[in-house]
Amino acid sequence: MNTMTIASSPQSGAALKRELKAAEARKRTMALLLIAPLAIFLLLVFVVPIG
Repeated sequence: MNTMTIASSPQSGAALKRELKAAEARKRTMALLLIAPLAIFLLLVFVVPIG
């Protein structure tokens, strides 16, 4: 059986918004951490030899 609670009060709506904001921040941080090594590599390989 599948049970699910439904947000019916304003407090639970605010809690959901807060959780969504935190989840999006975690997702954005992980994306930046995954891209950082590539950005550093590109800077070292292309920009440093020119400068």
